Amino acid sequence: MINLKFKGMKDNCNFFAEEMAKRFFKQFKNEKFDYIVYVPTTAKRLKERGFNPPYIMARKFSDIVGIPIFENLFSRDENSKTQHGLNYSERIKNARDSYIINLDKLPCENFLLIDDICTTGATLNVLSKLLKENGAEKVVCLVGCIGKRHI
Repeated sequence: MINLKFKGMKDNCNFFAEEMAKRFFKQFKNEKFDYIVYVPTTAKRLKERGFNPPYIMARKFSDIVGIPIFENLFSRDENSKTQHGLNYSERIKNARDSYIINLDKLPCENFLLIDDICTTGATLNVLSKLLKENGAEKVVCLVGCIGKRHI
């Protein structure tokens, strides 16, 4: 994951997406999901890195499992800090202040939310809550890996 996020090894996204798909087929093969959504990044970070890992993973995952991606459902405040390096309480506050949903009412109810790494769960919790507040019935989060929690 470090090579992916900090050394630009974009192809690693395929590995993580394939592993998520294996887990998905074992655990959720009989459940219905309308769309895949992913954690957004800022335009600045996208320009620096050249890609958004959760989006690349979501795209590959979508190809494997056959569930469409709901493009650009979330936006991230351009002035928000990256979560990397923040402690637990800072991550929660930062995530709460960083994301918005770009619709007032969702056209469907069941979502898979993809992120590259889960460290404290702050980002996934905030985005899941936004989905639920706007009409989602079920939100399942899938991540490429679990990070060491910074407390």
